[in-house]
Amino acid sequence: MTQGTPGADADSYWYEPADDGEAAGLEVLRALRRYRDAESGMQRRTRDDMDMNETDLRALRLVIRAEQEHRELSSAELARALDISTAATTKLVARLVRTGYLSRAPHPVDRRVQLIGTQPGAHTRIRETLGRMHREMLDVASDLGPGEQRAIVGFLDRMSDLYDAAQAAGAGGRTADATGTA
Repeated sequence: MTQGTPGADADSYWYEPADDGEAAGLEVLRALRRYRDAESGMQRRTRDDMDMNETDLRALRLVIRAEQEHRELSSAELARALDISTAATTKLVARLVRTGYLSRAPHPVDRRVQLIGTQPGAHTRIRETLGRMHREMLDVASDLGPGEQRAIVGFLDRMSDLYDAAQAAGAGGRTADATGTA
């Protein structure tokens, strides 16, 4: 089969490198896809290990970040950050309270507002589940030279900007992304 025809190498369907530079660029995109696939698998296993869905993990990250920044987080703010309804947020928080990760408390001034935080021991449980992998990831990134680190950060920032621009333009849902997947 020739490049660019259905059934040929999946990458060649999206890209037909015109020169060696584009061929090398295609290999970078292949590596990015392999990383994204591996990361998706790891996240799925983590969610399964912690008995959480993706939104639960995102909520937990947001609550922890607010705590690290010494900032109060209301359930309404959490709903906006997650882009879900307040009713869905109420169910999510109740589920994470039951499983021992989150706590809620009334706002000291406005009793209509629920403040969200972590329960004692939640950070330890999270670190036990994720700590080793995060340490190994940091070790891999730290082994890179300063120039390599800057190049990778620059590349990933530019890819993120590309995705964000496509989403803002309304092109994020059905068009092929930069790794060739639709």
